[in-house]
Amino acid sequence: MRRIALVVLLVAAAYSAAQETPLKVLFLGDKGHHQPADRFRQLQPVMARRGIDISYTDQVSALNPATLAKYDGLILYANIDAISPGQESALLEFVAGGKGFIPLHCASYCFRNSEKFVSLV
Repeated sequence: MRRIALVVLLVAAAYSAAQETPLKVLFLGDKGHHQPADRFRQLQPVMARRGIDISYTDQVSALNPATLAKYDGLILYANIDAISPGQESALLEFVAGGKGFIPLHCASYCFRNSEKFVSLV
């Protein structure tokens, strides 16, 4: 867990040193045993001090163009088995458009019904 926090912190520090406007990041978790809401509560104040505004959701429905357009990056720390074609398209277009994607730990086992997502991770 400390390694995950360290990686996120280093990426955030490098970014915040070069940015004047706050970076907005969506943290997609779930209600699983990895306790992503707890990880969010640990990261949120640290990142806020560095000008990075992280918002939490456990709703996979947030993977849509309108919601993702509000963010500069997406942290994925969840075990969500499936992704709909529309959600897959929104996520892949978000990343292809130059937005940040930070899959952490259990995210490597997410959305196994999507070959494109698995290849991305």
